[in-house]
Amino acid sequence: MFFGKTVGIVGTGSVGVLKSDIVAFDVPLNESAYHLISKEALDKMKQGAMLINTSHSGLVDTKALVECLKSEKLREAALDVMEDDTLASLISMPNTIVTSHRAFLTEEALKTIAESIVQSFLNLFLMN
Repeated sequence: MFFGKTVGIVGTGSVGVLKSDIVAFDVPLNESAYHLISKEALDKMKQGAMLINTSHSGLVDTKALVECLKSEKLREAALDVMEDDTLASLISMPNTIVTSHRAFLTEEALKTIAESIVQSFLNLFLMN
């Protein structure tokens, strides 16, 4: 499915959104990043591309995303986060995967989280 595809990763430098078959991002949400993936950005994406958002819901204009998915401008979207007012529309779409804040539930991620918590406690106690 992904062999031979061009992947653009927003947040790691310049991205060729026009040429990417798959656009994924891991960007912090702040004032300047709100709706970073706007209607205009979605319109610039390659016809039939896939959008993956595991960052923050406010990064994507989800109303515009729903329209792009309905019109088949985008082939599909995979979302771990989304704005609440579009949730019903997104879950009912056959070309959308919604994991509702569950994408991190892997053995590796949970191990890393546990190690980070333990290290934070150790750092706290070692400082005193």
